[in-house]
Amino acid sequence: MYKKLRVMVFMFALLFLVTGCGSSKVVATVNGENINQVDLEKKVDLYKSGLEKQGTDFSGEKGEDILDSLRQNVLKQMIDEKILMQKAKDKELLPSQQEINKRIEEIKKRFKSEGEYKKYLTANGLNEPQLEEYIRKQLVQQNLFMNATGEVKVENNEVEEYYQENKKSFTQPEKRKVRHILIRPDSDKESSAVDAKIKAMQVINEIQNGADFARLAKKKSEDTGTKDNGGLMTITRGQGLGETFDDNVFSLKNGEITQDPVKTMYGYHIIKVEEIIPSQVKPFSEVKEQIKNQLQNQYRSKEFSNYMKKIRDEAKINNKLTHKNDSTSKK
Repeated sequence: MYKKLRVMVFMFALLFLVTGCGSSKVVATVNGENINQVDLEKKVDLYKSGLEKQGTDFSGEKGEDILDSLRQNVLKQMIDEKILMQKAKDKELLPSQQEINKRIEEIKKRFKSEGEYKKYLTANGLNEPQLEEYIRKQLVQQNLFMNATGEVKVENNEVEEYYQENKKSFTQPEKRKVRHILIRPDSDKESSAVDAKIKAMQVINEIQNGADFARLAKKKSEDTGTKDNGGLMTITRGQGLGETFDDNVFSLKNGEITQDPVKTMYGYHIIKVEEIIPSQVKPFSEVKEQIKNQLQNQYRSKEFSNYMKKIRDEAKINNKLTHKNDSTSKK
């Protein structure tokens, strides 16, 4: 009797150890701190769910390869997070609970009600403790980013040099201020299109006989977006009402009117060019701050990338996760 009882106790203890070890298997250590399989798989499942919603197929051998690659990348991210958290603690840069709560309140204000906020969390596979942890990590990275890159400066000569070398990107393309009158066909029937063209030609005839273009646009145009201001709009090539419309607009001289109706997918247009606004380069004074901020962001990103490489190299990392096709652990 006692012998059987001892055997049962031993088997129960063994089962507990096996299942316990399985659930808390360590997949990596970072400076002595563990990352376990359970936490890794939770994150992998979260990313996997998001990718599936975007159409990623995880079935079959190809799906297994995608999942394996995802697992490796998620673990690398978790290792980086662990390193950052450790560094923030060393430098006393961990965010306070008050800062975290403030950020959560800012997020809540984007929603009309608490219910909508909860739905948002559920739709993204999150609960409030997970959101809090996400914000904590986000603030840690921000704090370390500013700490590591706070001394980065951009000199005035660098800003001006960038402007001179990249003037093309600060060039505003030629614009045309035009008026147009749109006559739409009543239906998809060919006869309706013919009728619309005839109406458009009659409008052109009225203009040629001295009628005011803007008044005719208010009276006869079927473009509800522009008719009330006399059909007036400003366009650049590629941002008008289609290629045919643009070609006609940019072939006209200042003050000219199309001699024939211009057909587009919207109907028939009569177009008049009111003003040609030539292409011009924005002055340096107008874009100076924009360039400075852009360069500063670039320099800071590079500096932080170098910082991350340095602290990774300094950290004692033991990545025990194996690839799907590996037969041995990678240390």
